Amino acid sequence: MKIITIFFLFSVISNSIVAQIHDMPPNGGNPKAVVSESIGITDISVKYSRPGVKKREGKVWGNIVRYGFGNSSFISNQFFSQTGAPWRAGANETTVITFEHDVKIENKPINAGSYGLFFALWPDSCIVIFSRITTSWGSFYYTPQNDILRVTVKPQTTDFFTEKLKYEFLDQTDSTAVLAMLWEKLKIPMSIYVDVPEKVINGFRDKLVGPGGFVYPAWSDAANYCFRRNLNLEEALEWSSRGISGFGGQKTFYSLSTKANILFRLNRPAEADSFMIQSMVFADASQMVGYGRSLIDRGKNKEAMDIFTANYKKHGDVFTVNVGLARGYAGTGDFRKALEYAEKALKQAPNEQGKKAMEDWFTKFKEGKNVN
Repeated sequence: MKIITIFFLFSVISNSIVAQIHDMPPNGGNPKAVVSESIGITDISVKYSRPGVKKREGKVWGNIVRYGFGNSSFISNQFFSQTGAPWRAGANETTVITFEHDVKIENKPINAGSYGLFFALWPDSCIVIFSRITTSWGSFYYTPQNDILRVTVKPQTTDFFTEKLKYEFLDQTDSTAVLAMLWEKLKIPMSIYVDVPEKVINGFRDKLVGPGGFVYPAWSDAANYCFRRNLNLEEALEWSSRGISGFGGQKTFYSLSTKANILFRLNRPAEADSFMIQSMVFADASQMVGYGRSLIDRGKNKEAMDIFTANYKKHGDVFTVNVGLARGYAGTGDFRKALEYAEKALKQAPNEQGKKAMEDWFTKFKEGKNVN
């Protein structure tokens, strides 16, 4: 009887392997699935098969999925024993997780690539194993010598029921997510962190030496990304220069103001102002007002008025221009002139929000109050 049973089990395994080799439908009613998510610019995916509970509530954990290293292993010669290999974290073929770039799992680094995913589970803890093994059936050929990374996480019970095992990405941010396995009433979560700025900057370095580097916006975009995050500023300054005068470079408000912003951040204000003044040739009314405001914030009220006056000559008697002039005269303490231009802007307000703002300014200017 024992021989017949073993022969039957080997037949099942053999049929499963044939199905795997010939890409036949999934074995045992365990459908294949893939879940993917992007963290920043890094794609992460899990390819797995989905076993069902199939009316076995309360018998999955510690029974169907044995606790610890309790599943069968061919490598250790412990086939059908109570010790040996971890769980395959799914059904049928090895569950495979793929990282496009280097990431951190539970704050431990792992390189880009594809890994077999295995769980050694206990009621209050779970060892998550990332292995070189990615093409085996189940965990029958698992061996710890192929482990790349192990992290320990805490399983969590859920107040909802999941019939078929699934993986989900939860609690996403710009640089993190939680990958969770859900089955029956259990969740096994693991945190994933991606150093997004590093990946983006390395991507810029690669792409800027290719076809993308022959047009100025690519260089200015790379420089502006670094400015907005206050990192890699010296290299970003070089990129901003290429956006202006390199091969394919152009003088535009964007390219010139990007370089100016980086120079401000590097505490080189005189050079920064030089490039901002050049950018005013290409600026629209709002952009000129924005630069004027930045000058007021730095206590350069006279220079700000020069910009607001130039804005009037360039763009005429319009709402945005008059708002800038009202702000500029208030900065110099000339509230009579500030009232004059606030009244003009009030009549030109394009919406209720603009109208209310000008009414508030009108009241403050009458009281001699600065709105800057």
